[in-house]
Amino acid sequence: MKTQNFALNAEQKVPSNDNNSTNQKINLNSLKDQELILNEFDNFEQYYLFLTSGLLSEYPDERKNALDNIDDQNILAFVALNDVNANVRLVATKRINDEKILTEIVKNDSSDNIRKIAIERINDETILGDIAQNDSNKAICISVLKRIDDEFILGEVAKSHTPKSVRLEAVNHINDESILEDIIKNNYSVDVCLAAVKRIDNESILSDLVKNNPISAVRLAALNCINDKSILSYVAKNDYDSTIWRAALKRIDDDLILKDIANNHTVNSIRCVAIEHIKDKYILLDIVMKNSKVDAV
Repeated sequence: MKTQNFALNAEQKVPSNDNNSTNQKINLNSLKDQELILNEFDNFEQYYLFLTSGLLSEYPDERKNALDNIDDQNILAFVALNDVNANVRLVATKRINDEKILTEIVKNDSSDNIRKIAIERINDETILGDIAQNDSNKAICISVLKRIDDEFILGEVAKSHTPKSVRLEAVNHINDESILEDIIKNNYSVDVCLAAVKRIDNESILSDLVKNNPISAVRLAALNCINDKSILSYVAKNDYDSTIWRAALKRIDDDLILKDIANNHTVNSIRCVAIEHIKDKYILLDIVMKNSKVDAV
């Protein structure tokens, strides 16, 4: 069904309360226009029903009333995609069940209200995901996400180039941690990555992120979700970002691990911070005796 943007009137004038006076009008006295309309329908019966149903009235209210007796999806589609009056298009849209036609309405109609009504009638989550990724209206994109249960589709939205607020909303609907991990590894937005990290409980995934993710803010967020002392120790010994290794040392409550770092790390600043977190006085004394290079005061 093609969008021609014609005024559906038997005469070549636009009704006074229609809102698009620049659209091309159909003149039924023109054989060319008759042929154009006929090409829109599957058979002559549809064409005849369209011509005789009242859908060519110059008055929008009469066109709306005529739709009450129309169930043919092709005729409804033609009206929904082409009538110059938004109220007429809205009534036609509410009677359409064909999701391909509804998708065309979402892509082409100038009225956000009509597009929202069309979206409400679409159940195919692949179509909804495409709308969420590509529609220019962020509010519509976010409302669409609430209708999607397939977390793979939500993940694709979160990794797309749609506005950040839409990607964040998609992340908030995902529970599958492997999908969340994939989002973090394949996203250019730090905020989206951080939102995904907060939804992950699996320490194996968090460990991989804190050890290997190139974004410091992501590594720090993952670190703050980890309780495994061996991972905290690894980060304290190996991360180059002082904010992160300091955070790791602060989370370590095992004085023996801290003692090992204080005695053996090659960076004096890390050794000193490790000492600051040791509570056992005997361990501190042992460090002072064995490490003349470390100021334990």
